[in-house]
Amino acid sequence: MDNAQITISNPDDLKKRSYIYIKIGDKKYKEYTGVKLGLDIQPNSCLTVKERIEKLKVLEYEFKKAIEFGKYPINKSPTKIKTIENTSLRELLDMAIENKKKANLSSKYVHHLEKLTNKLKAFLTSEELNGNINDLQRSRIQEFMNQFNSSASNYMISRRHIKAVFGEIDKDFEFNTSIVNRTDRRKATLSFIKFIQKINYQKS
Repeated sequence: MDNAQITISNPDDLKKRSYIYIKIGDKKYKEYTGVKLGLDIQPNSCLTVKERIEKLKVLEYEFKKAIEFGKYPINKSPTKIKTIENTSLRELLDMAIENKKKANLSSKYVHHLEKLTNKLKAFLTSEELNGNINDLQRSRIQEFMNQFNSSASNYMISRRHIKAVFGEIDKDFEFNTSIVNRTDRRKATLSFIKFIQKINYQKS
């Protein structure tokens, strides 16, 4: 990079921090160590000014190489890695449905999953949706599931679908799956068994 300039700042007083000053176009940077390059170069840990200038020259050389090969400056806004701590329940539910849409599943089956998930989001409070999935209580999922008590088959079909959505979340994010797995069951009817067989056929 032709427009890159690097200078060394090394005060005679060891109590004052030394660094290399980098100017690339209109961007300015100060680097005190080689941490950003994955290198253990720490000029300010030196005991003499002479030793420190030697370390600074090594630091300067390594940053020149990094700039030359396009490894510096490092992107100041890297993609934030999603974790269970920084991803809301709402986001997790939406991600689960998107994953299902990308999978080799029947459109009708995915539609049922999405429809049920939208009902769940409408049922939960804003605080629950914007919060952590591990803070969601099993009783709240059970309360939601009770809406489908018109028949045992309807209830169990809905339960199976909601488990599929949360199961998709569990593939990438570890959470307390008992909030779904420990919801009540209803006695399966013949029509329910036939429906499950049909669903399994559609998914395969």
